[in-house]
Amino acid sequence: MEKLDIWPRMLRERNGWSDVLRLAAYCLMFFDVEEHEKLCVMMDEAAGAELAPSQPGAVGRRWLRSINEVAWRLYVTAESPQRHR
Repeated sequence: MEKLDIWPRMLRERNGWSDVLRLAAYCLMFFDVEEHEKLCVMMDEAAGAELAPSQPGAVGRRWLRSINEVAWRLYVTAESPQRHR
């Protein structure tokens, strides 16, 4: 997770679509793990006790799915032909 620490500052300072594309691609690669139960349980723990799921890994799976959906939308937008004109 520490590899993601740089992105909020970098996007605020540079604010370019190429940076958005790189972050989205990184998230798609790094967080596409919702089939790995152990990692989903770890994401549960990162979410905190107030979101304790009835089934271990349920919150983690939702969180990972959401990250991937947003990253995909950003990736597609950043890669659109209109951005490269």
